[in-house]
This record gives sequence, structure tokens and C-alpha cells, in this order.
Amino acid sequence: MTSKEIIESGKLELYVAGALCGKERDQIVAAIKADPTLQREVQAIEEAMIMSLSEGKLEPRADVKDKIFAAIKNQETNITRNIEPSVSEDKNGGKVIQMNPANRWLAAASVALLIGLGFTFFALNQKISNQAKELALVKEQYINQVSTNDSSHAALSKFAEQMALINNQNTKKIVLNGVAASPDSKAVVYWNTQNGRVIINPSALPQPPAGKQYQLWALLDGKPISAGVFDITNDSINLQEVKNIGNAQAFAVTLEQKGGVESPTLSAMYVMGTI
Repeated sequence: MTSKEIIESGKLELYVAGALCGKERDQIVAAIKADPTLQREVQAIEEAMIMSLSEGKLEPRADVKDKIFAAIKNQETNITRNIEPSVSEDKNGGKVIQMNPANRWLAAASVALLIGLGFTFFALNQKISNQAKELALVKEQYINQVSTNDSSHAALSKFAEQMALINNQNTKKIVLNGVAASPDSKAVVYWNTQNGRVIINPSALPQPPAGKQYQLWALLDGKPISAGVFDITNDSINLQEVKNIGNAQAFAVTLEQKGGVESPTLSAMYVMGTI
């Protein structure tokens, strides 16, 4: 048996309680000596039993107690079947049946077994109860975390969707380099030619002044088509989806009045890139 199988079988609890004997006990002892994991588990079981003693919780369940007594009765029948008790008379002529050593040992062992199994089943039940409580606590914490971080989860979901669009085989990556008015500026446009969706990463554009906003344009046959305005954020990953574009030969970004304009201000162009 593996360490996991031994732990799950409950034989370690029986060993600690003194309820194992013979070959089975020898096998468990050998396994414990050879495996540090089992040694730690035995120590934990012993500590749990000591704690149960201090709390006074020694009583096993009724169905467990019935099974224990049934096992004791069968064991007593097998051991004492061929052992005749000695009989004597007391001073009043009554018969006194002396319990032979084997029976005395059996009685003591039965009591020890009952108490030991009481410890064992209490430890097992306590372990299951603790695990259930821990699971409930983790579940509660997770629910609370989800409820208090809805915005974070929404942001992660949106980012995953954007990455899926960027990595789509029908998406083109267009690098927009700075023009003469702003040579250090840069932006990247991701345009899906199948569904027309457009995402821009403007992280290398300077912060616009108050009352101003950047606007993305698609250029087709020399005519500008507005793809909408976007903001510059302080996020390390600044991906923003704008309006869909059906067809384009180039993209450009201008700095316009907040809210956007109908026609681009060419003197306020910052970046441009052809497809």
C-alpha cells in the first residue's frame, strides 16, 4: 500500500489506539518506520487524541459502539471456547466461578479496544468536520472576494477577449510611427479584417492637455474615416477598442477637442502607419 492508501484506510488511527495486532500491525509499524509522511500523520493523530481527552469527548457513536461490542463478543467466543473456568465453593456453599487469566486479559483488552476505538472514531469524525469547516470558509472567502472585486474580474475578462482578437489570424498589426510634429510618439493598431473590430495601444503617446483627446482615423482612398476617440491611461497595458472599420489603407492619430471632430486636424497629427 502507498502512504496515501494507508492514511485513507484509517489503519494509522487503529494503530495509535492499539487496535491493530499480528501481521497487520507489523506491516503498519514497518511502513511508519520507513516513511516520514506516515510518521508525521501518526504524530498528528496522537495529538488529536490527546486534545480529545482534554475536551472529554470520548464517547463513540452508538452504531460504532454496537459494532465494537459485537466484535468483542465474537472474539471472546473464539478465544474461550476451549477454556473451562475453574469453579469453587464459598463458605455458604455457593459456587464461585474464577475468571481465568485468558478471560481477564480479554476483558482488559476489550475495554482498551473500546476506549481506543472511541478515540479513533472521534479523531476521524473531528478531522472530517474540520475539513468541512475549512472548505466552507474557503468558499465563503472566494464568494466575498468575487463580490468585492467585480470590476477586477470584468477587466480580466475584457483583457482576455482583447488578447483573443489580437492573436486572431485575421487581425493585422499596424505600427503607427511619430510624424515630424511628434517624432517620439508611437501607437499600435490591431485591425481584424473579418469583423472590422479595432484595438489601439496608445501607450507611447504623450498625455493630452486638458480639454483635448486623441482621435483615431482610418484612411481609405485619401479620405479619413473616424474610428472614435480614446484616452491615455496609466495602466501598464493600455488596450482600447474603438469603432469598427470595414476597410482601410492606413491609420493615423490626431489630437482634437474632447469628444472628437468630424474632420481631422492635420497639423495636430501625432502618428501614422500604412497597411
